[in-house]
Amino acid sequence: MANTWLPVKPGEVAPDDSSLHLPVAFKVGGQRHGVGFLSYVSNVDGIPLARRTLIQARYAWSPEKQKMLLAPGCSSEKPETLEQKLGLVLSPTFEERCLTCHGQKTGGVTCESCHRSGQHPSKHLTNEESMAVCAQCHVGLTKFADPTGDDLLVANQVEAIQRSECFLQSGKAFSCTTCHDPHQDATDDKQAEKVCLGCHTAEVKSHAANGCVGCHMPSVEMGALHLVDHLIRVHPEQKSGLVFKSKATPVSAYVRVIVTKTEADAARARERIGAGESFYDVAREMSIDPSAAIGGYLGRLKWTPPDDPKVIYERMPRDFKWQAEQLLNAGKAREALKVYPHYLKALNYLGVESQRADVLRLAAKLYPEDAGTRFALAAVLEARGQTAEAANIYGQTIALEKDFTAAYVRLGMIEYQAGNRRLAVETFQQGLQIDPLSDDLRYGLGLAEKLP
Repeated sequence: MANTWLPVKPGEVAPDDSSLHLPVAFKVGGQRHGVGFLSYVSNVDGIPLARRTLIQARYAWSPEKQKMLLAPGCSSEKPETLEQKLGLVLSPTFEERCLTCHGQKTGGVTCESCHRSGQHPSKHLTNEESMAVCAQCHVGLTKFADPTGDDLLVANQVEAIQRSECFLQSGKAFSCTTCHDPHQDATDDKQAEKVCLGCHTAEVKSHAANGCVGCHMPSVEMGALHLVDHLIRVHPEQKSGLVFKSKATPVSAYVRVIVTKTEADAARARERIGAGESFYDVAREMSIDPSAAIGGYLGRLKWTPPDDPKVIYERMPRDFKWQAEQLLNAGKAREALKVYPHYLKALNYLGVESQRADVLRLAAKLYPEDAGTRFALAAVLEARGQTAEAANIYGQTIALEKDFTAAYVRLGMIEYQAGNRRLAVETFQQGLQIDPLSDDLRYGLGLAEKLP
């Protein structure tokens, strides 16, 4: 868009799409994390939108670098549509959540946000109750079935902590307020380090001399934002060369198993693994357990190794999910699934890339609450001409995640192609209530309205 300012009313897009006047309605953030900008759009080319729409601007201000940087969630590729040029459209649900936490509609975070009665709690909160209070703001709207650390960076600190091995293996022995004073910002990491050393032995004290947080909860830059990774873990990418094996018996663990017919078979399996063969390949060849097809992977279980010499019961490597992620990033989905057989992103990648509905059905069975997997399955079925089943699964996608605008587009197009004017129009209109600037939804609605 040109840097030409025309006399356009606030919230209106100029008819020739050459300029835009969008006054900042709200600022969010601050000196520590950067400043984002929110604006309203009410019509395009004089045509009212389905609803007045709140937009997160494409660029945010970085106090540290003293310049505008790409805002989180915005693609670095050259924008092609008006929506991409503006930034991100906030759905009604997202808008309410955003403004509730960031101080515009309801005054933001106040005493009453945590202390409902306006008074201090009369009873001590459990760790889970305490974290539920924090989760009012610090759990994102997206439901992640099998997230990586990057998925949980933005506004998902509570879920990241709850998925951390430290939290799980300690029996949920700490909460957000164990490290954070909810009434003021921390000035250093000393309290967090004290918490770490409350569980970890004297053996690691020298290792922790330079602090725990910098390595195990590193800061991440995302555009103008400075974020702290709250998924506490060892980061293999740091290549520290240090190896510390836990001496504590785990409460639960990701495990894999090989079950053999005889003790001699078990001994041969151990020899092959000891000689360097992968547990996955040995399990597929020698195990009689139903899990053999996926290399003996059982998932997270209570740690109770069986006392049976015919069974090889092994804890998964500490960084197995990271290893799988690196393989997938290199385009090696099949190899990633050998390392982590239930890796959702690898299953979806393989299913979409190979148009394998069977792989996506497995992913949907493993992760029934994941809307993205349902959408991918429906898209493959639609491409195969199985439109009735695809339409049903697009509907399931919307039921799981009502802000999934692409599902409204595809479901509306199926109804349009079937000549169902009323259903097509209703579907596109429902989608436009979520994203009034979607070119695909507006185009589909135009087509549907021309049906007899």
